[in-house]
Amino acid sequence: MVGAIPFEKWELSHDGGRRYGIMTTNMSEVFNNVLKGAHSLPITALDQLTFFRLNSYFVVKREQGANRLASNEEYTPYVDVKIKANVVKAESHEIVLYDQIRGQFHVKTNKGTKSSSTRGRTYRINLQEYACTCGKTLIYGFPCSHILAACHFRTVDFRPLVQHYYSTQSYYNSWAPLFHPIFNVYE
Repeated sequence: MVGAIPFEKWELSHDGGRRYGIMTTNMSEVFNNVLKGAHSLPITALDQLTFFRLNSYFVVKREQGANRLASNEEYTPYVDVKIKANVVKAESHEIVLYDQIRGQFHVKTNKGTKSSSTRGRTYRINLQEYACTCGKTLIYGFPCSHILAACHFRTVDFRPLVQHYYSTQSYYNSWAPLFHPIFNVYE
């Protein structure tokens, strides 16, 4: 049965980078989080609770986005944290340049990614194509530590690698829609 389903529909490693690291498409899991503790309510109360919880969530996120815009922060909080962590990792990578013109490197990490591993791994980087053999840049939409190390080595700006939807403006626009008060027509 599973063999009849194309790999790109159920394997993150074969999705061509279109799901950006999202491991589940089950929206009910996300929505259940919003409705925590509300499953026994009557439908109208459940409807109102959903509306008010979503509204308060949008208000908080909209304000966070506005604050980030006002302070000229470039990316979403999530990507800021990830890029900063990758920059710290990149500082310990060993870089070997193979082709100055094409921007081809190999980057060796100092230690393995698994606790049982004692040696680091080696990744091929092509800065012309902004590609790394780890595949994380394509999957997640922002540069991996290996590409950041190569960018730093060559003084190349990494920002073109961060997808537009991680910008603070996109973050703000996602939460910009306003909810309007609802009224009970029977009152």
